[in-house]
Amino acid sequence: MFKPLVLAAFSSFVLSGAAKSEVPVVVTDIAPIHGLVSQVMKGVGAPELLLRQDVSPHDYAMRPSDAAKLENAELVIWTGEALTPWMTDALENLSPNATKIQLIGLEQVNLRAFRTDFELEDEDDHDHDHDHDHDHEGIDPHVWLDPQNAKTWLTSIAAVLAENDPENAVVYLANAERGQQEIDATVDDIVEILSVVANQRYVVLHDAYQYFEAYFDISPIAAISQGDAVSPGPARLTALRNQITEHAVACVFSEPQLSSRLIDTVFEGTNVIVTELDPMGSKLELGAGFYPNLLRNMAVQMAVCHN
Repeated sequence: MFKPLVLAAFSSFVLSGAAKSEVPVVVTDIAPIHGLVSQVMKGVGAPELLLRQDVSPHDYAMRPSDAAKLENAELVIWTGEALTPWMTDALENLSPNATKIQLIGLEQVNLRAFRTDFELEDEDDHDHDHDHDHDHEGIDPHVWLDPQNAKTWLTSIAAVLAENDPENAVVYLANAERGQQEIDATVDDIVEILSVVANQRYVVLHDAYQYFEAYFDISPIAAISQGDAVSPGPARLTALRNQITEHAVACVFSEPQLSSRLIDTVFEGTNVIVTELDPMGSKLELGAGFYPNLLRNMAVQMAVCHN
């Protein structure tokens, strides 16, 4: 958290005659990052959002309006190439002069490799490799679901905004500290909410939640699709049906950004509860309170899965 001495130093800098500056034009990639930047910019301005909340970032196709946002951007704050590899060329071509902050690459960010726990024992390796046509090595890009990462990013976002807009530096820093406090309070709420599902067995459509799960000490039995949301092969679907029976799975979580067709294929004829997890907050209002609401909403959704 920011110390009073730091705030005082910035205040002294501003009052000593720093040149008046305009609020930079900020573009963010996904709604959770937009929420964090909105918190820092509260009372000063608002960032632009590139990807709608109801789409998957993994294979998004940009629209002309998206390109226009990047062309006008002075500061681009995005999760990183691991989540949206298509943005690398877009930023190079459309935002050559903008300051670009790739959050996944900042220091003190907790990163996790794609997990291999969900390589099911009775899944045929050849079929698995053929259907995916690639491996699952590298960094799991769903980093925003770790509350500690979000708190770290608030500090970094405030610092870069203060550098680009020194007139409002004190506001940015204070907003970041307030945002960190709100995340801490939300985490306390989530611990209580999730206490009812601590030992429950569930399956997720898309292996996107390990940051959230590790932070709150919960874990699914399996994921239908791996972390990059690639469709599984027939052998994996068969293996998943076996897992459902063996582990007495209670529920499966779909996502509004992805088709539920695979869930229907795997769980048809079972008594498993089908409900929704929303890592992008597709139904939440954008703004400064978005990120705490996203975390709390996910916990409430998970709490449906209990005996």
